[in-house]
Amino acid sequence: MSLKVNGLSGRTLIYFSPVEWNGMQQRPHHLPRVMAHSFKSVIFVQPAGLRPISFNDRRRVLAWIRFRKSDGLKHPDNLHVCTPVFIPLSGSRWADKFNCLSTLKRLRSLLNNSVFKKSVLWTSTPAPLLRYLVPRLSNQYLIYDWIDDYSLFKDLPSAVMDTQKWLLQKADFVFASSMHLYEKACVLRAAETVGMLSNGVDLDHWCLDGNKNEVPEAIANIQHPIIGYFGTISHWLDTDLIESMARRRPEWHFLFIGPAYKSGLDRILGLPNIHWIGEQPYELLPCLADCFDAAWLPFRLTPKTKAINPVKIYEYLALGKRVVAPSLPDLKRLGPYVIPADGLSETESAILRVIRSGSGPEDKAGCRAVAAEFSWDRLWDGALQELAAHII
Repeated sequence: MSLKVNGLSGRTLIYFSPVEWNGMQQRPHHLPRVMAHSFKSVIFVQPAGLRPISFNDRRRVLAWIRFRKSDGLKHPDNLHVCTPVFIPLSGSRWADKFNCLSTLKRLRSLLNNSVFKKSVLWTSTPAPLLRYLVPRLSNQYLIYDWIDDYSLFKDLPSAVMDTQKWLLQKADFVFASSMHLYEKACVLRAAETVGMLSNGVDLDHWCLDGNKNEVPEAIANIQHPIIGYFGTISHWLDTDLIESMARRRPEWHFLFIGPAYKSGLDRILGLPNIHWIGEQPYELLPCLADCFDAAWLPFRLTPKTKAINPVKIYEYLALGKRVVAPSLPDLKRLGPYVIPADGLSETESAILRVIRSGSGPEDKAGCRAVAAEFSWDRLWDGALQELAAHII
């Protein structure tokens, strides 16, 4: 059934994001961009957050205040960013009700009534305000994009877990970003209303041309071999494994790129072969990561990480890099280009294998062919085929 028959191309999609538009580029940034080609327009609603703010959130608050100036700004591909006024006390009933009304008012100021009534709601967040907002929008079709199992996040308000449960019951359709979440969703609701929408990659951004790129200044003094990681550095990184590997292989240099939150990385930065260069512009990441001799995903194996499908895996592959990673369920389908390794001995052997094999033309081509199967455009086309049978 075509989009034209279903009338999606004439509708507006309202996208409730778990992260800010000006944050690190993740699934909630890439999906709205490709969605905008299928809908009349996409409204990206900035998040109210999933917990009350603390002193550690001061940088995010300042960034949000600065970004308020661009509220309603039209971005390429017919995508608009909407920044309602929020009380940053998510999980508090009175604050959630206020945030609901503020969001509703802002959306109605952007869309006329007829467009608003025919809009499609897509949420990638179990923000508690949605339990008050969605019932006020009874005519809209609701899609829940399940990207994390928030029942495993013990530091969040109970209202977040309640909202996740509510969305899994009330949404007209649920997409899951990992096989673990897909299988769980099929148990919790009718399987025909559940779809798999994997994480993916922006191929144009990550596939560098064949020319040898100049080594970025930020890592010019780091010796090879470089075992690299980029992304948010937090509690899911296995710092014990990283430290053990760095001590066991002092001739290897371990490079970490990205913002750090409660990571425990500080205690091992004194080692001479561990390097952290902080968050870098998205535009520079391909050139930085192209210098990796081995790409590494040093995640802990926990119930939380088993439920995720890391975006960076596909970005590594698009660069032509083979990846060493723990045996997460979604990575098993990626063949010989993602090498599963758990524990110190397996990980050391896998990294050594990648370093010794190098990245020849055939190897790079194989990695990129796998990545191409997970381009955001291709994944969204598949999701549309499933939605076409449900949205009327």
